[in-house]
Amino acid sequence: MVRCIYNYSVLIVFFLFFISCEEVFFETDISEDHVSILSPSNKAEIEGTDVSLYWEPLEGATSYRLEIARGDFESGNYIYSEEVEEHSVDIELPLGDYEWRVRGLNSQYISLAQAYQFTLIDITEFSNRKVKILSPDDDVVSNNGKSISLLWKSVEEANLYRIQIERGGSLENEYTTQETSYSLNFNEGLSVIKIRAENDAQHTIYSRRNYILDNTAPATPVLVLPEDNQSISNQGEVKFSWKPDFEESEDTAPEYDSIYLFYDEGFERLFVKEEVTQSNEINYELKTDSSYYWFVRRFDRAGNASDSSQVRMFRMN
Repeated sequence: MVRCIYNYSVLIVFFLFFISCEEVFFETDISEDHVSILSPSNKAEIEGTDVSLYWEPLEGATSYRLEIARGDFESGNYIYSEEVEEHSVDIELPLGDYEWRVRGLNSQYISLAQAYQFTLIDITEFSNRKVKILSPDDDVVSNNGKSISLLWKSVEEANLYRIQIERGGSLENEYTTQETSYSLNFNEGLSVIKIRAENDAQHTIYSRRNYILDNTAPATPVLVLPEDNQSISNQGEVKFSWKPDFEESEDTAPEYDSIYLFYDEGFERLFVKEEVTQSNEINYELKTDSSYYWFVRRFDRAGNASDSSQVRMFRMN
């Protein structure tokens, strides 16, 4: 009788485990669904070599497989096949005919694909062309105070390039050149770089890049809790907090903190080093009957760093 009860118990545990796993790994069956393409429309003609591909999100899909072929898929000339999480992709391609399709994916299923064609043709109107900026990338954050080189592709029929630097919505400086590169020194903060091509009769629209120069070190953190030499009797988590709060700004590099927690005063036995963003507090579960030493340092994405905060010691009883 005891053995029978034991066997039933094992079966019940196994059944519950199986049901639990089914709940965890169950995915929506999207194998009969299509991803609907939004743009470009089928057999569209697009001026230039830049194309933006858009499609509708598919319910149940966690990512998408985007494929592009030169000519059509029957030719087998695949030039792009990538898994992406977004619902759009911007890509630069040579002039010519293309076919593209996109499938929804999850961990168990792949959807059906809808294939569209498009053709990239040369831009006949000079004013519809645009400058392709090669460097710097958009939204660069740097603490490099030296001269920055702007680099772009040449535009056919252009005999001049105009560069504008805007700050705070106002024009700060303007330069012209016949070359496809130009070196500039930037002031600290956010600069909007604008470049257009010109000839004797027309000009293109401006291409833009945002560039942040930040040479200023973040403020040194001031520790709040735990207090120095504090004795803590706590079986749960210990809260660590410090000042100042994070301040969001479009003109400076985003900041983050690193907290360092050691078992010893010589900083040789590390308990944890962790990056903390958008908050100036964090909790840890610590061993009792142990001493800890901790400090915080603030960094920014431009590569600047504050001094380390004071070091505090506390003991877990």
